[in-house]
Amino acid sequence: MENESENIYDVIIIGAGPAGLTSALYSVRDGLKTLMISKTLGGTANTILKLENWPGYRGTGIELMKSFYEQLKSYPIEVILEDVQDIEKKGKEFFVKTSGREFAAKTLILATGISRESKIPREEKLKGKGVSYCATCDAFFFKGKVTAIIVNEDSKIDEIMTLANLAQKVYVICNKKFRQERELS
Repeated sequence: MENESENIYDVIIIGAGPAGLTSALYSVRDGLKTLMISKTLGGTANTILKLENWPGYRGTGIELMKSFYEQLKSYPIEVILEDVQDIEKKGKEFFVKTSGREFAAKTLILATGISRESKIPREEKLKGKGVSYCATCDAFFFKGKVTAIIVNEDSKIDEIMTLANLAQKVYVICNKKFRQERELS
Protein backbone atom coordinates (compact mmCIF):
# COMPACT_ATOMS: atom_id res chain seq x y z
CA MET A 1 0.00 0.00 0.00
CA GLU A 2 1.28 3.45 -0.83
CA ASN A 3 1.98 5.71 2.11
CA GLU A 4 0.03 8.68 0.77
CA SER A 5 -1.84 10.43 3.57
CA GLU A 6 -5.25 10.02 1.88
CA ASN A 7 -4.77 6.22 1.88
CA ILE A 8 -3.98 6.07 5.58
CA TYR A 9 -6.75 5.82 8.14
CA ASP A 10 -6.51 7.69 11.40
CA VAL A 11 -7.94 4.62 13.14
CA ILE A 12 -8.51 0.99 12.23
CA ILE A 13 -10.70 -0.95 14.65
CA ILE A 14 -10.57 -4.72 14.55
CA GLY A 15 -13.77 -6.18 15.96
CA ALA A 16 -17.40 -5.08 15.75
CA GLY A 17 -18.85 -6.17 19.06
CA PRO A 18 -19.97 -3.65 21.70
CA ALA A 19 -16.42 -2.34 22.30
CA GLY A 20 -15.56 -2.08 18.60
CA LEU A 21 -18.85 -0.39 17.68
CA THR A 22 -18.49 2.06 20.56
CA SER A 23 -14.88 2.81 19.63
CA ALA A 24 -15.94 3.42 16.05
CA LEU A 25 -18.72 5.77 17.13
CA TYR A 26 -16.34 7.88 19.21
CA SER A 27 -13.68 7.87 16.49
CA VAL A 28 -15.94 9.08 13.69
CA ARG A 29 -17.64 11.63 15.95
CA ASP A 30 -14.17 13.04 16.67
CA GLY A 31 -13.70 13.49 12.91
CA LEU A 32 -11.18 10.69 12.50
CA LYS A 33 -11.01 8.72 9.24
CA THR A 34 -12.07 5.32 10.61
CA LEU A 35 -12.16 1.77 9.27
CA MET A 36 -13.73 -1.12 11.18
CA ILE A 37 -12.84 -4.69 10.17
CA SER A 38 -14.60 -7.73 11.61
CA LYS A 39 -15.84 -11.17 10.61
CA THR A 40 -19.33 -10.26 11.82
CA LEU A 41 -21.22 -7.35 13.32
CA GLY A 42 -22.13 -7.71 16.98
CA GLY A 43 -19.54 -10.23 18.10
CA THR A 44 -20.24 -12.45 21.08
CA ALA A 45 -23.11 -10.15 22.10
CA ASN A 46 -25.11 -11.72 19.26
CA THR A 47 -25.31 -14.92 21.30
CA ILE A 48 -27.15 -13.29 24.24
CA LEU A 49 -30.71 -14.58 24.09
CA LYS A 50 -32.07 -12.64 27.07
CA LEU A 51 -30.41 -9.32 27.89
CA GLU A 52 -31.81 -7.68 31.01
CA ASN A 53 -28.83 -5.94 32.62
CA TRP A 54 -28.40 -3.09 30.11
CA PRO A 55 -30.15 -0.03 31.59
CA GLY A 56 -33.27 0.89 29.65
CA TYR A 57 -33.14 -2.17 27.40
CA ARG A 58 -34.66 -5.64 27.39
CA GLY A 59 -34.29 -7.91 24.41
CA THR A 60 -31.63 -9.97 22.69
CA GLY A 61 -27.98 -9.15 22.19
CA ILE A 62 -28.37 -9.22 18.42
CA GLU A 63 -31.17 -6.62 18.58
CA LEU A 64 -29.00 -4.34 20.70
CA MET A 65 -26.01 -4.73 18.37
CA LYS A 66 -28.24 -3.89 15.37
CA SER A 67 -29.23 -0.72 17.20
CA PHE A 68 -25.55 0.14 17.83
CA TYR A 69 -24.78 -0.39 14.14
CA GLU A 70 -27.78 1.61 12.91
CA GLN A 71 -26.56 4.58 14.91
CA LEU A 72 -23.01 4.17 13.60
CA LYS A 73 -24.17 4.00 9.94
CA SER A 74 -25.25 7.65 10.08
CA TYR A 75 -21.56 8.64 10.23
CA PRO A 76 -18.83 8.44 7.57
CA ILE A 77 -17.23 5.13 8.47
CA GLU A 78 -16.02 2.27 6.34
CA VAL A 79 -16.92 -1.23 7.56
CA ILE A 80 -15.36 -4.34 6.05
CA LEU A 81 -16.68 -7.78 6.99
CA GLU A 82 -13.60 -9.94 6.48
CA ASP A 83 -11.17 -11.95 8.55
CA VAL A 84 -7.94 -10.21 9.52
CA GLN A 85 -4.99 -12.31 8.35
CA ASP A 86 -2.06 -10.29 9.70
CA ILE A 87 -1.10 -7.11 11.54
CA GLU A 88 2.30 -5.50 11.22
CA LYS A 89 3.79 -2.29 12.55
CA LYS A 90 6.24 -0.47 10.31
CA GLY A 91 7.58 2.76 11.73
CA LYS A 92 4.64 4.70 13.12
CA GLU A 93 1.97 2.97 11.03
CA PHE A 94 0.01 -0.22 11.44
CA PHE A 95 -0.70 -2.43 8.43
CA VAL A 96 -3.71 -4.73 8.58
CA LYS A 97 -4.07 -7.47 5.97
CA THR A 98 -7.30 -9.21 5.07
CA SER A 99 -7.71 -11.72 2.26
CA GLY A 100 -6.08 -9.90 -0.63
CA ARG A 101 -6.17 -6.36 0.80
CA GLU A 102 -3.98 -4.25 3.05
CA PHE A 103 -4.91 -1.14 5.03
CA ALA A 104 -2.73 1.34 6.92
CA ALA A 105 -3.52 3.42 10.00
CA LYS A 106 -1.88 5.72 12.49
CA THR A 107 -3.77 4.04 15.35
CA LEU A 108 -5.01 0.49 15.83
CA ILE A 109 -7.72 -0.54 18.28
CA LEU A 110 -8.11 -4.25 19.00
CA ALA A 111 -11.67 -4.96 20.14
CA THR A 112 -11.71 -8.65 19.32
CA GLY A 113 -13.60 -9.85 22.38
CA ILE A 114 -13.26 -13.37 23.64
CA SER A 115 -14.52 -16.82 22.89
CA ARG A 116 -16.23 -18.31 25.90
CA GLU A 117 -17.28 -21.73 24.70
CA SER A 118 -15.82 -24.60 26.69
CA LYS A 119 -16.66 -27.33 24.14
CA ILE A 120 -18.77 -29.32 26.57
CA PRO A 121 -21.23 -31.72 24.90
CA ARG A 122 -24.62 -30.05 24.19
CA GLU A 123 -23.27 -26.64 25.26
CA GLU A 124 -24.40 -24.92 22.07
CA LYS A 125 -27.90 -26.41 22.35
CA LEU A 126 -28.25 -25.25 25.98
CA LYS A 127 -27.13 -21.62 25.58
CA GLY A 128 -29.80 -19.43 27.11
CA LYS A 129 -31.40 -22.50 28.72
CA GLY A 130 -29.07 -22.78 31.69
CA VAL A 131 -25.67 -22.26 30.06
CA SER A 132 -24.34 -18.78 30.68
CA TYR A 133 -20.93 -17.12 30.29
CA CYS A 134 -21.13 -14.24 32.76
CA ALA A 135 -22.01 -14.76 36.41
CA THR A 136 -21.98 -11.02 37.00
CA CYS A 137 -24.55 -10.61 34.21
CA ASP A 138 -26.67 -13.72 34.70
CA ALA A 139 -26.40 -14.94 38.33
CA PHE A 140 -29.85 -13.45 38.97
CA PHE A 141 -31.38 -16.09 36.67
CA PHE A 142 -29.99 -18.83 38.94
CA LYS A 143 -31.32 -17.49 42.24
CA GLY A 144 -32.14 -20.38 44.59
CA LYS A 145 -30.99 -23.05 42.12
CA VAL A 146 -28.25 -25.66 42.21
CA THR A 147 -25.57 -24.56 39.76
CA ALA A 148 -22.10 -25.37 38.49
CA ILE A 149 -19.43 -22.99 37.27
CA ILE A 150 -16.46 -23.96 35.12
CA VAL A 151 -13.33 -21.89 35.67
CA ASN A 152 -9.71 -22.27 34.70
CA GLU A 153 -8.13 -19.46 36.65
CA ASP A 154 -8.17 -17.88 40.09
CA SER A 155 -9.27 -14.53 38.72
CA LYS A 156 -12.79 -15.96 38.44
CA ILE A 157 -13.18 -15.95 42.23
CA ASP A 158 -15.47 -12.91 41.93
CA GLU A 159 -17.72 -14.77 39.47
CA ILE A 160 -17.92 -17.74 41.85
CA MET A 161 -18.79 -15.51 44.80
CA THR A 162 -21.42 -13.61 42.80
CA LEU A 163 -23.12 -16.88 41.90
CA ALA A 164 -22.70 -18.28 45.44
CA ASN A 165 -24.51 -15.27 46.90
CA LEU A 166 -27.65 -16.05 44.88
CA ALA A 167 -27.66 -19.77 44.11
CA GLN A 168 -28.72 -22.48 46.56
CA LYS A 169 -25.52 -24.43 45.84
CA VAL A 170 -22.55 -23.94 43.51
CA TYR A 171 -20.27 -26.70 42.23
CA VAL A 172 -16.92 -25.29 41.11
CA ILE A 173 -15.23 -27.23 38.30
CA CYS A 174 -11.61 -26.26 37.74
CA ASN A 175 -8.70 -27.87 35.93
CA LYS A 176 -6.16 -26.83 38.58
CA LYS A 177 -5.91 -26.12 42.31
CA PHE A 178 -7.03 -22.72 43.48
CA ARG A 179 -4.41 -20.55 45.12
CA GLN A 180 -7.22 -18.56 46.71
CA GLU A 181 -9.07 -21.50 48.31
CA ARG A 182 -9.44 -19.68 51.62
CA GLU A 183 -11.74 -17.12 49.97
CA LEU A 184 -14.18 -19.86 48.98
CA SER A 185 -14.80 -21.08 52.54
